[in-house]
Amino acid sequence: MSEASFEVYKDVTGKFRFRLKAPNNQIVAVSEGYETKTSCINGVKAVRKYSGAAIKDLTVGETTIVLDKPTKIVREGSIVTFSGKLLCCAKGENEEPVAKAKVEIYESDRSFRNDDLLVSGNTGDDGTFSIGWKAKKMDWWDNTLEIYAKFEGTASLKPSRSNQYRLVVVA
Repeated sequence: MSEASFEVYKDVTGKFRFRLKAPNNQIVAVSEGYETKTSCINGVKAVRKYSGAAIKDLTVGETTIVLDKPTKIVREGSIVTFSGKLLCCAKGENEEPVAKAKVEIYESDRSFRNDDLLVSGNTGDDGTFSIGWKAKKMDWWDNTLEIYAKFEGTASLKPSRSNQYRLVVVA
């Protein structure tokens, strides 16, 4: 089998182009059109120089995290189950469940403080989650919690955040 090679040629419009051929003689890349042969050769040199460049995946999937509406009023010390699903959907394609992904449940602080992490868990193979939390008051000034689910994202999936729901913890 031969080695990979660059071929410089003129296209039907008279512009110079190059193509990269794999050792099996398959064309794996074709350049833009250049006005001069020198510019085309410089293009080949640039590709050779930067051929070790990192791959940028521009197909990172959008995600949607859905938090099912929790019970509005809960007793302090009782177990509240937060459930929902995490889905991935590339534009124009069907939604797919995101399996074995970390999901976090937060209480939103509308102040300068960071939101409080209540509990975290993972999605199942079907993209659903069910995470238990022992109810307690989170703020000294009131017994109302603003709850949302969050997915931090991965190298191939964008982060997402659910709608927010109000929960009241009573003694």
